[in-house]
Amino acid sequence: ETLRQLAITGDRDLGGKLGYVILASPDIDVDVFKKQMIRYGKPDKPFAILLSADDRALKLSSLISGDKPRVGDYGNAADLASYGVSVVDLSQAKGGDRLNHAKFADNPMLVQLLGDRLRAPAGLASDEPDPTQLNNLGQGLGKAVGSVAEIVITTPFKVLTIATGG
Repeated sequence: ETLRQLAITGDRDLGGKLGYVILASPDIDVDVFKKQMIRYGKPDKPFAILLSADDRALKLSSLISGDKPRVGDYGNAADLASYGVSVVDLSQAKGGDRLNHAKFADNPMLVQLLGDRLRAPAGLASDEPDPTQLNNLGQGLGKAVGSVAEIVITTPFKVLTIATGG
């Protein structure tokens, strides 16, 4: 909502102060998110969504909101990526809580890795990302999340699957 409001004011990046955006297990209605992204437009800098299909907290939120799907457990990564974002599917990762809602927060190495990768000048922000950068990001995620059998990263440009043999 904040990004949408920035777009309305005409200052999408707060005068260059807005960096990269990472939404981890976002409890946002998918249709609302899509409408907000249409208003905001394709992000100029990397914008990542970390989701997990087995997030029980988001399943409950969906139920409470009238069976409205949530972005954080949405099953169509390519649909989300079509709005100019990268989607990291952590569904196969083991969560540290019963609700599987804190997979991202449970792994500080993953947090650091994503931060480091998104700060890189070439990053995933270019119109035609280097496949080597995508592969390196995927392999780094695989190492960071260790217990994952498979990580799927969907970008507007490419779907990358990393098998880590967890």
